[in-house]
Amino acid sequence: MSILPENKNPRDMFAGSSHPCDQGISMHLGIHAAILFGHIFNWLKFNNRKSSRQSNLIDGKIWMYETQETIAECIGCLTIDEVKKATKILLDSGLLIKGNFNKNPFDRTSWYTIFDQNLITSNINSKKSYESAVRHDRKCDTALSNEPSGTIAHYNINNRIPIEKQRTSAVVFYECLKDLELSESDKKSLMSFPEKSVQHAVAFIKHPSIEIKTTLIQTLMWAAKELPKIPEEIDVEKNRQYSEDASECLRSPNWEISALSKRVEIISKCPTQSDAGLRTFDYDMPGFKDKFDECLKTLGFKKTKMPQEGGLL
Repeated sequence: MSILPENKNPRDMFAGSSHPCDQGISMHLGIHAAILFGHIFNWLKFNNRKSSRQSNLIDGKIWMYETQETIAECIGCLTIDEVKKATKILLDSGLLIKGNFNKNPFDRTSWYTIFDQNLITSNINSKKSYESAVRHDRKCDTALSNEPSGTIAHYNINNRIPIEKQRTSAVVFYECLKDLELSESDKKSLMSFPEKSVQHAVAFIKHPSIEIKTTLIQTLMWAAKELPKIPEEIDVEKNRQYSEDASECLRSPNWEISALSKRVEIISKCPTQSDAGLRTFDYDMPGFKDKFDECLKTLGFKKTKMPQEGGLL
C-alpha cells in the first residue's frame, strides 16, 4: 500500500538536492546537528571552488553566511528552532566557528566556518564506501562488520587503510571531568591534553571569581592549553579573625588596629599633614595577610602577647 496521497507522483517528492549527514556527528551530537553541519560544509566547499573565493576568505578561513531562517528554508526538514538548537550544539562542540563580518552594523546575518580548513580544501571524505562509513568511529556492538569477533576495523581518513583494534566498551575519561556537564565528544576532545593540564583547567573554571564568558568547553580547552594562574582562595572569616588577633596582641606607640566587620583599619594616634593617618585592608582583597603583615612591620608593631593560634608577624 502506497503512503503517497492519491494521484501523487513519486517524482513530486524528489527535490533534487541532498544534505550529506556525517555519521560521527550524528552519533555524538544528533541527526539535526549532522544535517546542519552538512549544509554549512557544502556551502564552504562551494565557496572554496568558485571564482569569487576571495570574498569569502577572511583571516585565512573560508566562510559562508546565511540567516538561520534561510538555513531552515533551504534544508526544508528542520524548523528555525531546530536550526538554532543544532547551531548551538555545533558551536559548543567546537566543530563550528561563528563570525560577523557584515559591513552594515544592523545586519545580523551569521557567518560560519568549521574547525579544520583542510577538510574544506581536500576531498578526503568524498568517496567513502558504505562499509567504511558504518564502521567509522563506531563503538557499539551493533556496528556492521565482517571482522572476527572482538575486533573492529577503523579506517584512516586519508588512505582508508583498515587497522585492527581491540573493541573497547567505553572511552575512559579523566576523573576530573566526571562531574562536569559535558558531552562525550567534548570530554573526548579534552583527552588530547595531559591530565594535569585538564585538572588545572577544571580548577580554574570552578574558582568562584572566574566568570565564563564563552562556552564551558571553549573555556576548558583554552585553560588546558594556556594554564592561566588560578586566583587564590580568599577566606574572609579567617582574615577577619587574623585582624582581631592582631588588634589584641600587637602594639605600636604611634598606631592602633581596629578590626571592623568588612575591613581592618590601622589608625595613627597623632596624624600629621604629611600622613593621612589611616591604612585600610578589606578582608576580601587578594594577598590580604601578606599586605597587612608588611604594613604592620613597617609601622613598628610588636607582640605584647601570643595569639591563640600564633602566626602574627
